[in-house]
Amino acid sequence: MEMESSAFVIYDCRREAFRWSKEAKALFGRADYDRPLWEVLSATGALAVSSTEEIRSLITSLKASTEPKMAFREYWLMPTSGRPGNYRFTFEMYRPEEEIVIGITGLDGADAYAAFIFNSFAGGAAIFSWHEGRADVLRVNQRYLFEMHMNISEGEMEGVNLLDGLAGDGRRKFIDAIENAIRTGEEQECETWRMLSSACCGEDSVCLRNTMRMVGRRDDVYLLYMSIRNISAEKRYYTSILDSERRFKAACEQAQIYYWEYDIATHEMRPCFRCMRDLNLPPILTDYPESAIRAGIFPPEVADEYREWHVKLEKGVGLLEAVMPLTSARIPFHVRYTTEFDDKGRPVKAYGSATLVVDGGGTPGQ
Repeated sequence: MEMESSAFVIYDCRREAFRWSKEAKALFGRADYDRPLWEVLSATGALAVSSTEEIRSLITSLKASTEPKMAFREYWLMPTSGRPGNYRFTFEMYRPEEEIVIGITGLDGADAYAAFIFNSFAGGAAIFSWHEGRADVLRVNQRYLFEMHMNISEGEMEGVNLLDGLAGDGRRKFIDAIENAIRTGEEQECETWRMLSSACCGEDSVCLRNTMRMVGRRDDVYLLYMSIRNISAEKRYYTSILDSERRFKAACEQAQIYYWEYDIATHEMRPCFRCMRDLNLPPILTDYPESAIRAGIFPPEVADEYREWHVKLEKGVGLLEAVMPLTSARIPFHVRYTTEFDDKGRPVKAYGSATLVVDGGGTPGQ
Protein backbone atom coordinates (compact mmCIF):
# COMPACT_ATOMS: atom_id res chain seq x y z
CA MET A 1 0.00 0.00 0.00
CA GLU A 2 1.27 3.47 -0.83
CA MET A 3 -0.64 6.52 0.34
CA GLU A 4 -0.95 9.74 -1.59
CA SER A 5 0.20 12.99 -0.05
CA SER A 6 -3.48 14.04 0.15
CA ALA A 7 -3.62 12.35 3.58
CA PHE A 8 -2.88 15.29 5.85
CA VAL A 9 -3.99 17.12 8.97
CA ILE A 10 -3.86 20.91 9.39
CA TYR A 11 -3.42 22.40 12.85
CA ASP A 12 -4.81 25.90 13.28
CA CYS A 13 -2.49 27.51 15.83
CA ARG A 14 -4.87 30.34 16.68
CA ARG A 15 -8.03 28.28 17.09
CA GLU A 16 -6.05 25.27 18.43
CA ALA A 17 -8.10 23.01 16.17
CA PHE A 18 -7.28 20.22 13.71
CA ARG A 19 -8.74 19.82 10.21
CA TRP A 20 -8.46 16.35 8.68
CA SER A 21 -8.43 15.57 4.98
CA LYS A 22 -10.87 12.94 3.72
CA GLU A 23 -7.97 10.57 2.98
CA ALA A 24 -6.56 10.95 6.50
CA LYS A 25 -9.96 10.21 8.04
CA ALA A 26 -10.32 7.15 5.83
CA LEU A 27 -6.97 5.88 7.08
CA PHE A 28 -7.99 5.89 10.75
CA GLY A 29 -11.69 5.07 10.44
CA ARG A 30 -14.41 6.23 12.78
CA ALA A 31 -13.16 8.66 15.39
CA ASP A 32 -13.88 12.00 17.00
CA TYR A 33 -11.82 14.18 14.67
CA ASP A 34 -12.52 17.30 16.73
CA ARG A 35 -10.01 15.94 19.25
CA PRO A 36 -6.25 16.61 18.98
CA LEU A 37 -4.29 14.48 16.50
CA TRP A 38 -2.40 12.57 19.19
CA GLU A 39 -5.64 11.72 21.01
CA VAL A 40 -7.20 10.37 17.81
CA LEU A 41 -4.16 8.18 17.14
CA SER A 42 -4.23 6.91 20.72
CA ALA A 43 -8.00 6.35 20.81
CA THR A 44 -8.01 4.35 17.58
CA GLY A 45 -5.16 2.23 18.88
CA ALA A 46 -3.08 3.06 15.83
CA LEU A 47 -0.03 4.36 17.68
CA ALA A 48 1.81 3.57 20.93
CA VAL A 49 1.21 5.99 23.81
CA SER A 50 4.86 7.08 23.99
CA SER A 51 4.77 8.13 20.33
CA THR A 52 1.52 10.08 20.70
CA GLU A 53 3.18 12.10 23.47
CA GLU A 54 6.11 12.82 21.16
CA ILE A 55 3.73 14.15 18.50
CA ARG A 56 2.00 16.38 21.06
CA SER A 57 5.33 17.82 22.23
CA LEU A 58 6.54 18.38 18.68
CA ILE A 59 3.41 20.30 17.68
CA THR A 60 3.69 22.41 20.84
CA SER A 61 7.32 23.19 19.97
CA LEU A 62 6.53 24.13 16.36
CA LYS A 63 3.62 26.27 17.48
CA ALA A 64 6.04 28.41 19.49
CA SER A 65 8.28 28.98 16.45
CA THR A 66 8.26 32.39 14.75
CA GLU A 67 9.79 31.16 11.49
CA PRO A 68 9.06 28.34 9.02
CA LYS A 69 10.25 24.95 10.22
CA MET A 70 9.92 21.34 9.14
CA ALA A 71 10.34 18.09 11.02
CA PHE A 72 10.04 14.43 10.04
CA ARG A 73 9.10 11.44 12.15
CA GLU A 74 8.43 7.79 11.28
CA TYR A 75 6.07 5.67 13.33
CA TRP A 76 4.80 2.14 13.16
CA LEU A 77 1.02 2.30 12.73
CA MET A 78 -1.89 -0.11 12.68
CA PRO A 79 -4.38 1.97 10.70
CA THR A 80 -8.01 0.92 10.33
CA SER A 81 -7.64 1.07 6.54
CA GLY A 82 -4.44 -0.31 5.04
CA ARG A 83 -1.63 -2.57 6.06
CA PRO A 84 0.32 -2.05 9.28
CA GLY A 85 3.68 -0.52 8.54
CA ASN A 86 5.93 2.51 8.74
CA TYR A 87 4.33 5.89 8.11
CA ARG A 88 6.21 9.14 7.68
CA PHE A 89 4.75 12.20 9.39
CA THR A 90 5.95 15.49 7.92
CA PHE A 91 5.40 18.42 10.28
CA GLU A 92 5.71 21.77 8.52
CA MET A 93 5.18 25.19 10.08
CA TYR A 94 3.60 26.46 6.88
CA ARG A 95 2.72 29.94 8.11
CA PRO A 96 4.40 30.84 11.43
CA GLU A 97 1.93 31.24 14.27
CA GLU A 98 -0.94 30.32 11.95
CA GLU A 99 -0.87 26.77 10.54
CA ILE A 100 1.06 23.55 10.88
CA VAL A 101 0.55 21.04 8.08
CA ILE A 102 1.06 17.39 9.02
CA GLY A 103 1.40 15.13 6.00
CA ILE A 104 0.98 11.37 6.54
CA THR A 105 2.74 9.20 3.98
CA GLY A 106 2.70 5.41 4.17
CA LEU A 107 5.73 3.56 2.89
CA ASP A 108 5.26 0.67 0.51
CA GLY A 109 4.02 -2.43 2.40
CA ALA A 110 7.13 -4.64 2.18
CA ASP A 111 9.47 -1.66 2.58
CA ALA A 112 7.59 -0.57 5.69
CA TYR A 113 8.38 -3.82 7.44
CA ALA A 114 11.98 -3.71 6.22
CA ALA A 115 12.45 -0.13 7.40
CA PHE A 116 11.25 -1.11 10.84
CA ILE A 117 13.04 -4.38 11.55
CA PHE A 118 16.01 -4.21 9.19
CA ASN A 119 17.16 -0.63 9.70
CA SER A 120 15.87 0.41 13.12
CA PHE A 121 17.00 -2.68 15.01
CA ALA A 122 20.01 -4.97 14.93
CA GLY A 123 20.09 -8.73 15.31
CA GLY A 124 17.37 -11.32 14.83
CA ALA A 125 14.01 -9.56 14.67
CA ALA A 126 10.38 -10.37 13.99
CA ILE A 127 7.05 -8.60 13.87
CA PHE A 128 4.06 -10.66 14.96
CA SER A 129 0.42 -10.12 15.80
CA TRP A 130 -1.34 -11.35 18.94
CA HIS A 131 -5.01 -12.17 18.49
CA GLU A 132 -7.28 -14.78 20.05
CA GLY A 133 -4.38 -16.75 21.52
CA ARG A 134 -2.27 -16.86 18.35
CA ALA A 135 1.14 -15.22 17.81
CA ASP A 136 1.29 -15.09 14.01
CA VAL A 137 4.49 -13.98 12.30
CA LEU A 138 4.09 -11.06 9.92
CA ARG A 139 7.75 -10.62 9.02
CA VAL A 140 11.23 -11.75 10.06
CA ASN A 141 14.69 -10.75 8.91
CA GLN A 142 17.54 -12.99 7.79
CA ARG A 143 19.30 -12.73 11.15
CA TYR A 144 16.21 -14.21 12.80
CA LEU A 145 16.46 -17.31 10.62
CA PHE A 146 20.19 -17.54 11.36
CA GLU A 147 19.60 -17.39 15.12
CA MET A 148 16.93 -20.07 14.81
CA HIS A 149 19.22 -22.30 12.69
CA MET A 150 16.42 -22.53 10.12
CA ASN A 151 17.15 -23.30 6.48
CA ILE A 152 14.04 -21.59 5.08
CA SER A 153 13.17 -18.25 3.48
CA GLU A 154 11.74 -15.23 5.25
CA GLY A 155 8.50 -15.64 3.32
CA GLU A 156 8.00 -19.17 4.64
CA MET A 157 7.87 -17.79 8.18
CA GLU A 158 4.91 -15.52 7.47
CA GLY A 159 1.78 -16.79 9.20
CA VAL A 160 3.66 -19.22 11.47
CA ASN A 161 2.26 -19.33 15.00
CA LEU A 162 5.17 -18.65 17.39
CA LEU A 163 3.49 -20.80 20.02
CA ASP A 164 4.10 -23.87 17.88
CA GLY A 165 7.15 -25.72 19.16
CA LEU A 166 6.62 -24.40 22.69
CA ALA A 167 5.20 -26.56 25.42
CA GLY A 168 4.57 -26.49 29.14
CA ASP A 169 6.53 -23.89 31.08
CA GLY A 170 8.10 -22.37 27.94
CA ARG A 171 4.72 -21.74 26.35
CA ARG A 172 3.42 -20.14 29.52
CA LYS A 173 6.48 -17.90 29.81
CA PHE A 174 6.09 -16.71 26.23
CA ILE A 175 2.39 -15.92 26.62
CA ASP A 176 3.03 -14.13 29.93
CA ALA A 177 5.69 -11.96 28.25
CA ILE A 178 3.26 -11.02 25.46
CA GLU A 179 0.46 -10.18 27.88
CA ASN A 180 2.78 -8.17 30.14
CA ALA A 181 4.13 -6.23 27.14
CA ILE A 182 0.57 -5.35 26.14
CA ARG A 183 -0.54 -4.53 29.67
CA THR A 184 2.45 -2.37 30.67
CA GLY A 185 3.60 -0.98 27.33
CA GLU A 186 7.13 -1.83 28.43
CA GLU A 187 9.77 -4.21 27.12
CA GLN A 188 9.51 -7.78 28.36
CA GLU A 189 12.00 -10.64 28.22
CA CYS A 190 11.76 -14.40 28.56
CA GLU A 191 13.90 -17.45 27.80
CA THR A 192 12.30 -20.44 26.14
CA TRP A 193 13.37 -23.75 24.67
CA ARG A 194 11.79 -24.28 21.26
CA MET A 195 11.56 -27.52 19.27
CA LEU A 196 12.37 -27.13 15.57
CA SER A 197 11.84 -29.70 12.85
CA SER A 198 12.63 -29.77 9.14
CA ALA A 199 12.77 -32.35 6.37
CA CYS A 200 16.52 -31.86 5.87
CA CYS A 201 17.76 -31.48 9.44
CA GLY A 202 15.28 -33.46 11.51
CA GLU A 203 14.42 -32.24 15.01
CA ASP A 204 16.47 -29.98 17.23
CA SER A 205 15.85 -27.75 20.22
CA VAL A 206 17.11 -24.20 20.66
CA CYS A 207 17.01 -21.88 23.65
CA LEU A 208 16.07 -18.32 22.73
CA ARG A 209 16.17 -15.12 24.74
CA ASN A 210 13.10 -13.25 23.49
CA THR A 211 12.79 -9.50 24.05
CA MET A 212 9.48 -8.00 22.97
CA ARG A 213 7.39 -4.86 23.16
CA MET A 214 4.07 -3.75 21.79
CA VAL A 215 4.32 -1.35 18.85
CA GLY A 216 0.70 -1.05 17.78
CA ARG A 217 -2.92 -2.04 18.37
CA ARG A 218 -6.22 -2.06 16.50
CA ASP A 219 -9.27 -3.27 18.38
CA ASP A 220 -8.21 -6.61 19.92
CA VAL A 221 -5.30 -7.20 17.51
CA TYR A 222 -1.92 -6.29 18.96
CA LEU A 223 1.32 -5.84 17.07
CA LEU A 224 4.60 -6.73 18.76
CA TYR A 225 8.23 -6.37 17.83
CA MET A 226 10.55 -9.13 19.09
CA SER A 227 14.31 -9.50 19.01
CA ILE A 228 15.86 -12.90 19.68
CA ARG A 229 19.24 -14.30 20.59
CA ASN A 230 20.13 -17.97 20.44
CA ILE A 231 21.63 -18.87 23.82
CA SER A 232 21.55 -22.65 23.37
CA ALA A 233 25.34 -23.00 23.56
CA GLU A 234 25.48 -20.94 26.77
CA LYS A 235 22.67 -22.94 28.37
CA ARG A 236 24.27 -26.26 27.46
CA TYR A 237 27.64 -25.02 28.75
CA TYR A 238 26.12 -23.96 32.08
CA THR A 239 24.30 -27.27 32.28
CA SER A 240 27.57 -29.14 31.74
CA ILE A 241 29.21 -27.05 34.46
CA LEU A 242 26.38 -27.86 36.87
CA ASP A 243 26.65 -31.53 35.97
CA SER A 244 30.42 -31.40 36.57
CA GLU A 245 29.86 -29.65 39.88
CA ARG A 246 27.36 -32.30 40.97
CA ARG A 247 29.79 -35.05 40.04
CA PHE A 248 32.59 -33.22 41.84
CA LYS A 249 30.47 -32.87 44.96
CA ALA A 250 29.62 -36.56 44.84
CA ALA A 251 33.32 -37.44 44.46
CA CYS A 252 34.22 -35.17 47.38
CA GLU A 253 31.61 -36.88 49.51
CA GLN A 254 33.02 -40.29 48.71
CA ALA A 255 36.66 -39.28 49.19
CA GLN A 256 35.83 -37.04 52.18
CA ILE A 257 37.60 -33.98 50.78
CA TYR A 258 37.09 -30.44 52.09
CA TYR A 259 38.30 -27.46 50.07
CA TRP A 260 38.38 -23.67 50.37
CA GLU A 261 39.64 -20.51 48.72
CA TYR A 262 41.81 -18.02 50.63
CA ASP A 263 42.25 -14.38 49.57
CA ILE A 264 45.77 -13.43 50.62
CA ALA A 265 45.20 -9.64 50.55
CA THR A 266 41.92 -9.56 52.51
CA HIS A 267 42.44 -12.65 54.71
CA GLU A 268 39.00 -13.91 53.70
CA MET A 269 38.23 -17.61 53.26
CA ARG A 270 35.38 -19.04 51.19
CA PRO A 271 34.55 -22.60 52.31
CA CYS A 272 33.09 -25.42 50.22
CA PHE A 273 29.58 -26.80 50.67
CA ARG A 274 30.89 -29.63 52.91
CA CYS A 275 32.74 -27.17 55.17
CA MET A 276 29.56 -25.15 55.60
CA ARG A 277 27.43 -28.21 56.15
CA ASP A 278 29.68 -30.26 58.49
CA LEU A 279 31.40 -27.42 60.35
CA ASN A 280 28.50 -24.95 60.29
CA LEU A 281 30.63 -22.26 58.64
CA PRO A 282 29.27 -19.09 56.97
CA PRO A 283 29.87 -18.47 53.24
CA ILE A 284 32.80 -16.16 54.07
CA LEU A 285 35.19 -16.26 57.04
CA THR A 286 37.02 -13.02 57.78
CA ASP A 287 40.25 -12.66 59.78
CA TYR A 288 41.44 -16.03 58.51
CA PRO A 289 43.13 -18.22 59.77
CA GLU A 290 42.45 -16.81 63.26
CA SER A 291 38.68 -17.27 62.89
CA ALA A 292 39.17 -20.99 62.10
CA ILE A 293 41.57 -21.40 65.00
CA ARG A 294 39.12 -19.73 67.39
CA ALA A 295 36.39 -22.05 66.11
CA GLY A 296 38.54 -25.05 67.05
CA ILE A 297 38.91 -26.39 63.52
CA PHE A 298 42.67 -26.26 63.90
CA PRO A 299 43.50 -27.40 67.46
CA PRO A 300 46.14 -25.65 69.66
CA GLU A 301 48.94 -28.12 68.79
CA VAL A 302 48.82 -27.15 65.08
CA ALA A 303 47.58 -23.54 65.40
CA ASP A 304 51.03 -21.91 65.22
CA GLU A 305 52.10 -24.07 62.30
CA TYR A 306 48.92 -23.16 60.41
CA ARG A 307 49.47 -19.44 61.14
CA GLU A 308 53.02 -19.72 59.78
CA TRP A 309 51.65 -21.27 56.61
CA HIS A 310 49.71 -18.10 55.85
CA VAL A 311 52.78 -15.96 56.43
CA LYS A 312 54.58 -18.13 53.86
CA LEU A 313 51.68 -17.78 51.42
CA GLU A 314 52.03 -13.99 51.61
CA LYS A 315 55.75 -14.35 50.85
CA GLY A 316 54.96 -16.34 47.70
CA VAL A 317 55.44 -19.99 48.68
CA GLY A 318 53.70 -22.01 45.97
CA LEU A 319 52.96 -25.29 47.77
CA LEU A 320 52.41 -26.30 51.38
CA GLU A 321 51.23 -29.65 52.71
CA ALA A 322 51.22 -31.68 55.93
CA VAL A 323 49.13 -34.14 57.91
CA MET A 324 47.24 -32.31 60.66
CA PRO A 325 44.65 -33.34 63.24
CA LEU A 326 41.46 -31.27 62.76
CA THR A 327 38.68 -30.28 65.16
CA SER A 328 38.40 -31.34 68.80
CA ALA A 329 38.13 -34.96 67.60
CA ARG A 330 41.74 -34.72 66.26
CA ILE A 331 40.81 -36.48 63.01
CA PRO A 332 43.92 -36.72 60.78
CA PHE A 333 43.67 -34.97 57.43
CA HIS A 334 46.16 -34.35 54.65
CA VAL A 335 46.05 -30.52 54.42
CA ARG A 336 47.39 -28.90 51.26
CA TYR A 337 47.70 -25.36 49.85
CA THR A 338 48.53 -24.29 46.29
CA THR A 339 49.10 -20.62 45.46
CA GLU A 340 47.79 -18.56 42.53
CA PHE A 341 49.92 -15.63 41.27
CA ASP A 342 49.06 -12.58 39.15
CA ASP A 343 50.85 -11.66 35.90
CA LYS A 344 53.56 -9.88 37.92
CA GLY A 345 54.28 -12.95 40.05
CA ARG A 346 52.58 -11.67 43.20
CA PRO A 347 50.54 -14.15 45.27
CA VAL A 348 46.83 -13.35 45.19
CA LYS A 349 44.95 -16.49 46.24
CA ALA A 350 45.59 -19.87 47.75
CA TYR A 351 43.46 -22.97 47.34
CA GLY A 352 43.27 -25.29 50.29
CA SER A 353 42.07 -28.86 50.66
CA ALA A 354 41.83 -31.37 53.47
CA THR A 355 41.57 -35.08 52.66
CA LEU A 356 40.79 -37.71 55.26
CA VAL A 357 43.90 -39.84 55.96
CA VAL A 358 42.36 -42.75 57.82
CA ASP A 359 39.23 -44.20 56.22
CA GLY A 360 36.46 -44.40 58.74
CA GLY A 361 38.06 -41.81 60.99
CA GLY A 362 34.86 -39.84 61.19
CA THR A 363 33.63 -36.48 59.99
CA PRO A 364 35.10 -33.25 61.47
CA GLY A 365 31.73 -31.91 62.54
CA GLN A 366 30.83 -35.06 64.45
